[in-house]
Amino acid sequence: MKNATIATLFCAISFAGFAQENKQPTLEINGQAQMSVMPDEAIFSITVNQENADFGIALDQLNTKISALKKELKSVKIEDENIKTTNYSINENWKYENGKRYQDGYKAMHSIRVHIKFDKETMKTVYGAIRDSKVEVNMRLSFGLSDRKKYEAELMQMAVKDAKTKAMLLVGAADMEVIGIKKIIYGGGANHQQPRTYNMAMDAMSAKSRGEANIDVTPGAITLSDRVFVIFELTAK
Repeated sequence: MKNATIATLFCAISFAGFAQENKQPTLEINGQAQMSVMPDEAIFSITVNQENADFGIALDQLNTKISALKKELKSVKIEDENIKTTNYSINENWKYENGKRYQDGYKAMHSIRVHIKFDKETMKTVYGAIRDSKVEVNMRLSFGLSDRKKYEAELMQMAVKDAKTKAMLLVGAADMEVIGIKKIIYGGGANHQQPRTYNMAMDAMSAKSRGEANIDVTPGAITLSDRVFVIFELTAK
């Protein structure tokens, strides 16, 4: 029994020593990638509000306004699939007077998003349709990409290449060599940053104007980015 115990202990020590001797040094690097792409999509974010003392009337008036707005958009060939609701709500409208809080009817809100192919003439047409609806709106114009996935493969390759370049610089300074990659961790970190958003308001009086719709906006490029985490195995030269 004593000999068996000694033999077992010897094997455990030998195995631990073997593992330590064969453990390779590693280097952990974050690889990053960026590219600038011109947007191909314009997005009108439109909000319509309606207040009334009566819950049902507030909703009816709001729906009438949205229907008028959608009718004008469809008249300029904007399809239903490009007009989506992003928010719809009705809440009690509270006001303060002489230090007291009281309910003053209801406030209904409907927000829609209109996606169109980016070109200045189409933007101008959509802007004119919104104005011609005679609906008072708050509006925000932004720009995006209709298909960001087509850039993902190139971004991933760029991120891995960046990690390799950083690793070579560091190991060279440390008088070591890269002998392989132990692990690559990709968290799907791709994102895009929208350029500046343009806020506009159109009240009922300006909506009555039949003058030419003027909208002249030139968007900046969208920055796409991605990242990977790479663990490199090293050896001394």
